[in-house]
Formats: sequence, structure tokens, C-alpha cells
Amino acid sequence: MEQPPPPDPVQTMPQSPPPAVGDDAPLDQTGRIAASIRQIIRTNEPDSHHVIHACAMANACAVLWSRYLRFDPACPTWFDRDRFVVSSVRYRTLVDALVTLSGQAAIRMDDTPHPATAMGFGPSGQGLGAAIGMAMAEQHMAARFGRTLVNHRIWAVSCWSELSTGVALEAAVLAGQMGLDRITVLVGLSEHERVQAEAALPRYAASGWSVRKVAADQPEQIAAAIASSIRTHRPCLIACLSPAPDAETAEPFVDDPGLWASAARRGATARRSWLRRLAKDRQRIDFERLISGERPALWRTDWRRSWQGTGRHRVSHPALPTTSYARRGLDILRELLPECLTENELSDFSGL
Repeated sequence: MEQPPPPDPVQTMPQSPPPAVGDDAPLDQTGRIAASIRQIIRTNEPDSHHVIHACAMANACAVLWSRYLRFDPACPTWFDRDRFVVSSVRYRTLVDALVTLSGQAAIRMDDTPHPATAMGFGPSGQGLGAAIGMAMAEQHMAARFGRTLVNHRIWAVSCWSELSTGVALEAAVLAGQMGLDRITVLVGLSEHERVQAEAALPRYAASGWSVRKVAADQPEQIAAAIASSIRTHRPCLIACLSPAPDAETAEPFVDDPGLWASAARRGATARRSWLRRLAKDRQRIDFERLISGERPALWRTDWRRSWQGTGRHRVSHPALPTTSYARRGLDILRELLPECLTENELSDFSGL
């Protein structure tokens, strides 16, 4: 009896999906936001090749920033904001447009990141690796301090060339093994890039990622995919397929702060609620020490004392391998600095 074909691990969103459950701007307003983003890109981006790619992701970023991304324009550096990672230089003016339209100071057009973004532009693949590292840190801190203090998501915008780099693929495998469900990657795919990307997408699905395809010019599909990624208990990759670019048409620039009012209210409300929880939390002192980058008092003294004891043990047991003492040194450091991740903890997270 003929067996049915196996299901495609890469899911394609339906042409007419049900409306996503959104908190903020209606989808008809995101079209006006996207038009303004594209206008800024065409005005400020000198590279015509980058203009095509950045404009293709305008709808996806308009939906994300106006409906789902948690940020407060009045305080873009508060700790429990969502992280937004863009490392490809082709999207530099896209970031600039989003930061400017959402009411934040303009970004510098060099390698210095704006506080609203989590990193600057760099080599291909480093953005995905960094975003997955942020998701790992989020999971580690949430396990230590609880979701009352650590409850944010990591969003990354990438391009197809980053998907197949070694650093991105290795980090993606780690994210799937660790079940990092707080990261979503949006990848822009132009018509001529789809063939190359088709070889990479199944690798992510096989690594434990939820992979979906949407039309980059359909806000309904984009919103449904983003809403699904929030509910999915796996890392998610959303491939935004852009159609062939049409002849450039004039679009109205809409500088209406009201379009971003609901997103700003959402972020401000979330930040105030988080500050109230932080003020009452019993781990507040340790948490504030950690996010400020400070180390516990006298930790170096305690380290020397503990390590000297390990050295005396090695003299009396010369047959033990050197690696066992190196591991003991890491264990001592982990006891003194709980924010450090050791190999044992990574194994516990990922089940390796």
C-alpha cells in the first residue's frame, strides 16, 4: 500500500489566516507605518541594492514593532525590554527608520548600536550567534530569578547568507537542544535568494526549530506567524518571502506619533509594572548587582583561598589528571559567581 509523503517540516502560512491576537495597532495602521519606513529608507540609503532588501522587510518590522516588541521609548535601556538584533549592514537604514519613527533618538550610521538595538553591524552570522547567546542568558537568569524579573524575548532580523554560516548553524543546533523558546528570527528572502535559502531552512527544522514561511507583503500572515512563535515552545524562524520588486512608487510619509502611541503605552506600562515587582523582590540586591556588572565583595580573596586548598590536594594526590583540577577550579568559580555558566549547566539545559 502506498505510504503518504512525510509532512514538510517547513510550514507555509495560509493565504487567508485568521487575524492574530494583537495588543496594539490594528493591521491597517501597520501599512501606514511600513510606508513611512520605506520612504525613510529610500531617502537615506545610498546603496540601491540595500534599499530593495530593507524595504522588503518594512512590513514585517512594522508589525513586530507596533504590535509585539516590548520597548519603552522614554527608557530604551530598561533591563526587561525585548532585545532586537540586526547585524546585517543591508538593514542599517531599516533600523534607523524604526528608531526614529517610534520616538527615539536617531541611530549613528556606523558600528555603534543604538540602545534600542542589542548590537551593531558585523560579520555574517554573528547576529544569529549573538541573539541565541542572549536567549541562553535570558533562560539562565529566569531560572535563577524567576519570570517576575526576567521575562523578555529576543527578536532578530537576518538575511539568507547568515543562515548557512558555520557560527549560525552551530548556534542554532545549541538553541534547539536547549529549547530556547524566547528567540524568533525573521529572515528576508528575495525572489532570487529562495533557492539558496531552501537548502538551509530544513537544517533549522531538523535542529528543533519551528520554521514558517510568510509573504513579506502580507501583514496578516506576518502577525499570525509572530503570534504563533510566542506560543511555540521552540526557537522560531520566520522566512519572509518578498515578491519581485515593482517600479518604485511614491508613498506618503506619515509622521503621526499616534500610530506608535499604543506600543509606547504597552512598553511604559510593562516597565512600571516591572519596577514595582523589582522593588518588592527578595533577590533585588543580587539582581541589581548582576545587571550592573559588579562582582560580589571579597570574591577574589575567597577564590585564592579555595584554589590554594585545591593545590595542596593535588600535591598529595599526584596521580589525579590535571583536567580534574581544572574542572574543580571552574566549580569553585561557579560557587563564587553564580552568573557563570559551566559545561555541567549547559548539559543540564540541553540534555547533552
